[in-house]
Amino acid sequence: MSRSRTSRPRTWGAQGWIRAGVLAAGTGAVVLAAQAAPVHPPKAAAPTARAAAMPVDAASLVCPGGEGKDAATLALASAPMQLSSMLGGGGQLQVNEAGHSSAVTLARGHSMTRTWKNGPLDVVARGASAPGITATQFHEANGAVSAQACTQATAEAWIPVGDKQPGRLLTVTLVNPGARAVSVDVDVRAADGALDSAAIADKAVPAHGRVSVNIPADALAHAAVVVHVRSEDGAVVASVRDRVGETERKGDDVAAQYAPPAPVQEMPGVPVVDRSVRVRLAAPGSRAAVVRLQASGKDAGDVSERVVTVPVGRSLDVTLDGIDDDVAAVRASSQENIIASAFASSASKKSRDFTWVPAAPALDAAAGASLDGARHAGRLVVMGEGRATSVTLVVSDPSGKATRRRLDVPANGWASVDVPKNATVWLLRDDGSADAAPVHAAVLVRDVGADQPVTSVPLVPTPWLRAPVEVTQR
Repeated sequence: MSRSRTSRPRTWGAQGWIRAGVLAAGTGAVVLAAQAAPVHPPKAAAPTARAAAMPVDAASLVCPGGEGKDAATLALASAPMQLSSMLGGGGQLQVNEAGHSSAVTLARGHSMTRTWKNGPLDVVARGASAPGITATQFHEANGAVSAQACTQATAEAWIPVGDKQPGRLLTVTLVNPGARAVSVDVDVRAADGALDSAAIADKAVPAHGRVSVNIPADALAHAAVVVHVRSEDGAVVASVRDRVGETERKGDDVAAQYAPPAPVQEMPGVPVVDRSVRVRLAAPGSRAAVVRLQASGKDAGDVSERVVTVPVGRSLDVTLDGIDDDVAAVRASSQENIIASAFASSASKKSRDFTWVPAAPALDAAAGASLDGARHAGRLVVMGEGRATSVTLVVSDPSGKATRRRLDVPANGWASVDVPKNATVWLLRDDGSADAAPVHAAVLVRDVGADQPVTSVPLVPTPWLRAPVEVTQR
């Protein structure tokens, strides 16, 4: 174990953040009117009953689409009945692309793929199709594979990305699913502070549209780059394509933020290269962040740990060594809100590839990720936070054939299972109470083969339940 500390710098102004969830929520109250009767003593307050939570009846997931000549593949999946008895058949699915809508037929528990170029996709589910819908976007280019979970828009995102490598290219993609134009600011932070030359102010993103902007190449002469996207008049889906060259087989990935800034960031399924992992940290608040980093292999005794200080308004790359496993789970914890993402690469005689493994969001109910269309197998890694817990795991193929099992996750540890090609994985927390131990999960897509493509797909909460309604009874 090694420890390093840096001096505390001058303060830097805080930036607010907005967390956007995938679950559709609705609340309401019904109050029965009381008759005025001044000659009688006041009646006792009526008891309040909390009705059972109901499945969501509408959901929307946004997929950014391909870039240029590179097509994207949409993997769309519906949670199988083996996951929960509340799921039913029927409902409506439609895909909106460039102002055109098309109906989609997807049986309960099945998955399907769709390939398209350019333009974002908005997947809209209604009725019985809404609960348990998930979508993943894949694209393969130059011998590399990348993946992105389709999500809802947010007002702010912090995306660690890039490296000091000749030919590295960063392209920021902004998708606006809303009905009016949105103005977006893009700025870049690094180990030596804000890069004013790379800032882009008031970038207009049209309604139901998408724009792409390139980060200046000289920004990548700085270490530990983090792209910051912020809008004050709307929300967008932001991602950054990180690649080496236009045609060379040296790596290609798409990075995004899935977990908002928080004191704890969990990164499941980080590939270990030469017994080490690398993590990029940023402190987006008004104070420096003292961060404890832990990378653990499957063996409970295989843990590498460091404590570092991330200065205000800056970022930092940290390497954790001595991990005797091919995959690790990484936890970053602090008293301050932080951003964290891990980086790993793979190589063969024919090509190279790399991936960013972002912090995965806490799963409050159900989550899924589909590998249908990726043409590669994967490994699901589930991290526990705090005490030991368990989740229900369902693995389904495109035709709906599914297997169900219980997966036990040790306290502050992790569990993993192999995922076959074209499968979809689903998780359901066995304990849905508010004080249940949080879990975080991702699928590492990496075949053992000639080219060893590598990418990571975080599991994000699938639309599931509406908030229970409080009803006042007589």
